[in-house]
Amino acid sequence: MKKKEIIAVKIKQFLDFTEYHNVLFHEELRRIAGEYTIEQIVGFVERFLIPARDCLSEYIDDEIVRCKALYQALGHTNQDYINFKLEPLAKKELLKVIRVIIKVIEM
Repeated sequence: MKKKEIIAVKIKQFLDFTEYHNVLFHEELRRIAGEYTIEQIVGFVERFLIPARDCLSEYIDDEIVRCKALYQALGHTNQDYINFKLEPLAKKELLKVIRVIIKVIEM
């Protein structure tokens, strides 16, 4: 299997996981994932996640806080977004997927 195919499979598995476990905003995650090519996702991982590999959990927490602040600064008031917390099981799965994708990119 090519790197691109492995990454696509891992992303699909994560999206299926979020849907199965009814993770908040799982529909939006699937929609957003569909808007980017695998090459764009790899670029994001290379630019932001590989440099943060030693502190991925904290990086994800910080990104959630940043996104909430930006959301509110833009005048949005949907409390589901403002109060969003990534459940431990979903975070664990997300970290697992990111680490696999990083390993695949670096192969």
